[in-house]
Amino acid sequence: MVEKKYVVENKQLLYEGPFSVPELYDTILQWAGEKGMEEEIKVKREFVEEKRRAREWILELWRELQHHIREVLRVRVLMKNVTQEKVKLHGKLQTLDKGEVLINFDGILETDWEGKWEQKPIVYFLKFTFERYIYKYTQRKYDNNVAADLQSLHDTLNKVLSKYRVRPTDKPG
Repeated sequence: MVEKKYVVENKQLLYEGPFSVPELYDTILQWAGEKGMEEEIKVKREFVEEKRRAREWILELWRELQHHIREVLRVRVLMKNVTQEKVKLHGKLQTLDKGEVLINFDGILETDWEGKWEQKPIVYFLKFTFERYIYKYTQRKYDNNVAADLQSLHDTLNKVLSKYRVRPTDKPG
């Protein structure tokens, strides 16, 4: 049975303005590739109305830290009121998506001790009890890895979105 510990829960990134949907998605996958993480798309939906669209993505990025410990970053991207507009950005007229973006991040540490009990149950029981209740060095070490990776992804996406912020002098007119 897998034990899930939420190290970071519901960290959010809010943005409203122009952005590039493909670049946002590619940035997440590129970041995961650089960190050596696998990705699994849980949900990828698009709701189309007459003039606007809404999108929802739920991705899980994960990697094995040890043979029984796995780091999972769950990223949920919600886009509302997305329209395509021409925006003057850095002196050039570009067609970009414009709308509201909400990104939720969860950092999870999964431990799976299944199969370990069959080898030497008393050793694994004592090790589990010691690491869980007495000296939490190993678990704390991996908690810090999960939190640091999640913050890195948050900062990367914030940087990508902030380059599209329209300054008052850049507005088309």
